[in-house]
Amino acid sequence: FLDRIKKYYDAAAEQAEYGNLKPALDQWTNKHTAGLIKKSAIIPNESIRLVLQDALLFAAKWQKQFETDSAELDFHTEDGTVKTSTLSAEIDCKYTKTDQMQAVRLNYDQNLAMDVILPTARNPLDLTAELLSDCDQKLAKATKKSVQVVMPPCDLTAKLDLKENLETLGVNLDHFDGIFNDAAIDQAVQQVKLIVTAKGTVGAALTEIAVQEMSAPVEEPIRFIVDRPYLMRVLDTRTGWPLFLAVVTNPKASS
Repeated sequence: FLDRIKKYYDAAAEQAEYGNLKPALDQWTNKHTAGLIKKSAIIPNESIRLVLQDALLFAAKWQKQFETDSAELDFHTEDGTVKTSTLSAEIDCKYTKTDQMQAVRLNYDQNLAMDVILPTARNPLDLTAELLSDCDQKLAKATKKSVQVVMPPCDLTAKLDLKENLETLGVNLDHFDGIFNDAAIDQAVQQVKLIVTAKGTVGAALTEIAVQEMSAPVEEPIRFIVDRPYLMRVLDTRTGWPLFLAVVTNPKASS
C-alpha cells in the first residue's frame, strides 16, 4: 500500500508513536495549509494504525480586482436581513441567466475562475447537480458581457464528517484489506477555510482518514447584486473540476 501511494501520488509516509501522533498530525496540517488550518481533526486512539492526510492550498488574485465599497449591502438570509460590506467592480465576464438562476464567471487567470451562482427564488442548497451542470455548460459557452458585480467579502470555515456521508452512500467502512489485513475506517473528516477579498481568494482544504485495525457589443452593464444566499465554485476552467464549492447563506457568519 505504501509503495502504491508513493508511486501514484508521490506521498511520503512517516511514523509516530501514539503519544506524538496528535502533534505530528497538527504540524503536517499547519505546514501544508500555510496556517489556514492549524489543527488536525483526527482524535487519536490506540486502535489507529494509519492516518491519511491530503491538503489542497489555493491562492489567486482576481484578473480584475474589486473595490471595497463604503456602502453597506442588505443581505437577505432566511432569518432576516444583515448588513455587510461589499466588493464592487464593473467586469467583462461570462454571464448567464435562466428561470432558476443567474451566474457570472470571475477569472483569476486563463485557467482558474470562480462561478458565483445566484438562485432566483430558492436556497442554493436546493440546486440540483443537473441544474449546476447546465449552468456550467452555459457559462462555458457564454460570451463576455459588461457586468456590474456587487458581492460581500467572506471568511468561511467548515468541518464535515465524511464518515457519515460515506455510510449514507453505502460504502462498507469495515473492509479495507487493501491497506492491511482487518483495516477499517475509524474517522474521516474534511476541514475547509475559504477567504474572498477585493484582491483575490485564499483557501485550504484538508481531508483526513484514520484507519484502524478491526478487529458581446458595448452596452449598459448587467447588474449582478449578490444580496441573498448564493453558491461559489472555484474551478479549473480547462477541466471544469471544482476546487472549492461553498454555499453562503450569511456572509457575516464565520461558518
